[in-house]
Amino acid sequence: MFTVLADTTVAINLDSPTALTAGQFSVLKKLAGNAADLVYEDTEFTVRYSFPAGKGFEAGEGTLTVKADGTVVTSNPLPHGAVVTLTEADPAKAKGAARSERTFSQSEVTIGNGTMVEVRLTNSITEGSEEPEK
Repeated sequence: MFTVLADTTVAINLDSPTALTAGQFSVLKKLAGNAADLVYEDTEFTVRYSFPAGKGFEAGEGTLTVKADGTVVTSNPLPHGAVVTLTEADPAKAKGAARSERTFSQSEVTIGNGTMVEVRLTNSITEGSEEPEK
């Protein structure tokens, strides 16, 4: 509390703390193409992610393992404001199939304050002569 007097300047310090919470992203694997049914449902795909240092946090990286069965996988909490780049490691091969395009709905996401960014990763599978690793 203060009293304002004539010809007097009053300095006011306002402290309004805001705590930013971490956010996350999730990945849903989709298979498409004329040979998509040749991929085993338990086939695992590795999604790598990384982000540079930002205001109040260090750079980081990690991996998520997603399966061909369409189960959504969620990252660990990541710093608010992190700009995350996503890539997919070379996946296992399926007998009689060759992989073509891998497409992320978003290959770069910005982590929001307590938010979840949903990403879809689609692999187009076409007929070919690859041998399975399973």
